[in-house]
Amino acid sequence: MAVLRDCKLHCETRCFLARARSLSSLSLFSRPVLSVFPLFPYTACSGIDKRGCGASRNTNILQELHPDCPTYTDVYDKYNLLTEKTVMAHCIHLSDDEVTTIRKRKTGIAHCPNSNFSLMSGVLDIRRLIANDVKVGLGTDVAGGYHPSILDAARQAITASKLTHLNNKDNAPLSYQEAFFLATLGGSRYLALEGEDFGQRRVL
Repeated sequence: MAVLRDCKLHCETRCFLARARSLSSLSLFSRPVLSVFPLFPYTACSGIDKRGCGASRNTNILQELHPDCPTYTDVYDKYNLLTEKTVMAHCIHLSDDEVTTIRKRKTGIAHCPNSNFSLMSGVLDIRRLIANDVKVGLGTDVAGGYHPSILDAARQAITASKLTHLNNKDNAPLSYQEAFFLATLGGSRYLALEGEDFGQRRVL
């Protein structure tokens, strides 16, 4: 039964992607931007590494399935899932090595402060990512947060940066201009859509 279920999921995913690709003739602002990715790194194991599925939050599973990978980022990198079109959400607790890997792979990070606050999962040090030239923008993650507005994400990002400033005075809080950049062009960067006027706002 498990094999049949996996085959059905695989077929449904392929049909969905084929339908989405058929919409590529639409204008940029009507075109869907899709992501199919394992929700947690311990779902990226042999046999299911290229398909998304659910999993327990037990972190010991990661060590059992991938003893050669000390971090989540290493698992994704092992299966060649970190590319310039990959978007990683949250990334609050990255090690220095993980930040380096993500930068080298030109992978983007979606900062979702509303979700992080709501789930009490931590506060992202966004200055650290910016200083390391990591592509970063804003996201809403309404599954974990409570507001779909990117403007709310910008406000919350400023608040998050003020909290990190309290712990590290060298990390200046985000300015409103920087938050607006993260909400617009920052998103186009991590979606690898630079140069397509995506996320740009001009005052005429």
